[in-house]
Amino acid sequence: MSCIYIDKLRRDNISVIVAWNTGKDADFLQQWSGRGYTHPLTDDQIDAHLAEGAEVFEILCDGEMIGTIELMRRKEGKVGHIGRFLLDPARTGQGLGTAAMKTFLAYAKDELGLQGITLSVFDFNAAAHRCYEKCGFTETERVTRPSGWIAIQMRREL
Repeated sequence: MSCIYIDKLRRDNISVIVAWNTGKDADFLQQWSGRGYTHPLTDDQIDAHLAEGAEVFEILCDGEMIGTIELMRRKEGKVGHIGRFLLDPARTGQGLGTAAMKTFLAYAKDELGLQGITLSVFDFNAAAHRCYEKCGFTETERVTRPSGWIAIQMRREL
């Protein structure tokens, strides 16, 4: 999909992320954000996270924000770990997740100079796991979290 592009998250779009989480339970928020946010998600939590220097990007399609993705850390400056990848719930199941991830990977290589990307996905999130495999990620290990959830660690060279 050629309509997708990546940009730094604008503060005026924070409320969109909160709206996508409205009505979701604490397990959903933990699955998406780890211990980064508390339920229920608020604009203030995201704003504070950005103020601390978080690298959050918006995924845009034809000028509309359809998702977000966060570069959570950089290892030795050349490998990034992504997380908090979230699509507008009304836009899932349309192939946008795969297109968005492929666009972000190109952005990470071309604009951020990264050589590799890692991520984690829970084993019960089959759709996300398939998306990441379609984008060239391969499994590196499985880790059982304190919650009992199994996190699949994945990596892709850029």
